[in-house]
Amino acid sequence: MATETPTGNNINAEEYEQFLAEKERVTQAMNDAESEFMFVTYSQMLSALNKRQIAATKLNIVLGNKAIRETKKQKREAFKAAKKGDE
Repeated sequence: MATETPTGNNINAEEYEQFLAEKERVTQAMNDAESEFMFVTYSQMLSALNKRQIAATKLNIVLGNKAIRETKKQKREAFKAAKKGDE
């Protein structure tokens, strides 16, 4: 799987895999917790990770849509220019 260059507003495939591995580690630690304190701590960490995963997914969708809009705009302008050239 090819990875993209990370930016401040994006996550590449390798980072996402690392994120999922960390989320799995926290989930396992929560399940293995032997005290209520540690169970609650890992539960709260998992909740934060879930929120970050949702935010990353939404952000990547927004960025993907932005890229699609830009491509559509460029194509429209190219077709418009070609049409003017034909006239």
